[in-house]
Amino acid sequence: MSDDIEAIIENLENSEKLYRLLLSVLEKEKKAALSSAPDLLSSAVEEKEALMAELRRLERGRRLLINRISAAWNIPEEQLRLSLLAERTHAAQAAQIRRLSLSLRALVQENKKSNDENRLLVRHCLHIVNSALGFFHHWILPTDSYGASGRMNMHNNSGKLVSGAV
Repeated sequence: MSDDIEAIIENLENSEKLYRLLLSVLEKEKKAALSSAPDLLSSAVEEKEALMAELRRLERGRRLLINRISAAWNIPEEQLRLSLLAERTHAAQAAQIRRLSLSLRALVQENKKSNDENRLLVRHCLHIVNSALGFFHHWILPTDSYGASGRMNMHNNSGKLVSGAV
């Protein structure tokens, strides 16, 4: 049992490291978006996806360990939280688990906030680009005009001066 708890602590420490790395990648992503560098932005997104894949792998491993411990302690898996785990272990492990729990909670919130800010930033940049494209699209397309017969001429040489007489 102690081995499983040590494995969970190691898993949580690895998760903490990855969340700290993710914060630095999110900062790179923000700088890339602000500097209008699509290559840097793509690179940051790829790094972020790789870190998220590793975090998912750690989460699967942690769930397996939690399953084993909950079965051994005869507690439903959904009820086995880090706080309960800390209560049922010796003081040194309990202190590590509590510290990691607090640290991970803060890191996850900080990552979420940073990711939300980046999402809004990128969305705003895309809105600006789409607005600019719309502006230019409006001026590039030929305009509809009325012909000599009084009918609307749509995009077929409309509005062009054919003769000098009006």
